[in-house]
Amino acid sequence: MADSGSMTSPISRSATHVAIVSRAAFGGHPRYCAELANALAGEGASVEIIEPAAAFRANPHVAGVSNHAISGPDSGWFRQEMQIAKTLLQRRKSGGTVVFQDTSPIRVALIALLRAATAWTPVTMVHNTTSHLTSARERLKHAAALAALTVPHRVLVHNERQRSELGELALVRSTQIDVVPHGTWSTAPELVLSNGAGERRNLLFFGVMRNNSGLDVLAAAAPTIDSEFADANIRVVGTATTQEISEQLASLQRFSTIDARTAFVSDDEAAELFAWAGFVLIPYTDYSSESGVLMQAISHGVPVITTPGTSVADRVAELDIGPAPTGSFLDQLRAGLTASDADYARWQANLVSARETFRWDEHAQILLHG
Repeated sequence: MADSGSMTSPISRSATHVAIVSRAAFGGHPRYCAELANALAGEGASVEIIEPAAAFRANPHVAGVSNHAISGPDSGWFRQEMQIAKTLLQRRKSGGTVVFQDTSPIRVALIALLRAATAWTPVTMVHNTTSHLTSARERLKHAAALAALTVPHRVLVHNERQRSELGELALVRSTQIDVVPHGTWSTAPELVLSNGAGERRNLLFFGVMRNNSGLDVLAAAAPTIDSEFADANIRVVGTATTQEISEQLASLQRFSTIDARTAFVSDDEAAELFAWAGFVLIPYTDYSSESGVLMQAISHGVPVITTPGTSVADRVAELDIGPAPTGSFLDQLRAGLTASDADYARWQANLVSARETFRWDEHAQILLHG
């Protein structure tokens, strides 16, 4: 196992030790792990991250945290799991808390072994209680991964909807399920609350595009948007997870108000897109996770237009950061584009407050002491 090197931490050897494990080499997970690691270090823990080398070599968000390389995604998940297991078992007597940021079928054996034969205390963070993809293969893979929860140990989720869903699954034998906040990014810009009425016509639909991302919802509303709000500018940009999604993105180009493209968006370009936007569109369906796009909208102070009946709608209603998500997506869209200056100013002011609500240090405190 190669150690990529580490920065010297002021934390004493007797401090609580936390290892954060993630197999994701790109996307939100490496940054998520870095934010949590920094928060844990701020609470007095010594922290290491075990993830693909590429994920942290280009990660500017980690400070004072040891990083240990595992093989990247091209090596296959089984080899990754073996390297994770080797890393943890080599320190079976010193141990600490190990937080798994993902799950896999083989994790059943690893968590059972860690509990029985090492000083490690395993914790699983369940980001997605249901699959984002609708194919039978993807749903089977997701169910197999959640089999790790058959081993009694502590589990973390991001909201009460997820905790309820896990509580209804017969396979879940967790000794404790805690709700921890998904923090907003520490590099979020200073908010300038000055979007004019014209800028509010700029609508951003951003992120990894999946079956439940709501491209079909936008397509159904698009003819009405073209006729009622011809001055609207909708940018749809993100990576497509299937060929069907790629075709849906391409088909959106037929609408005069929509500019759609398939692309991976860097942090710098994402910041430019959110600075341009007057609203962020999150028309998700069948969704109970905490949305990274929602957290970015909060970080950048951009009100949200969403669909009812999801965890995103729960947050928008709870925080009052966009039109009340009680009607259809088109209803919310109309409400947003015709909102008064006072309503828009209230949403933006609430976004400022929301940035203080979702804090990484609270996540760290619950993990360490909850």
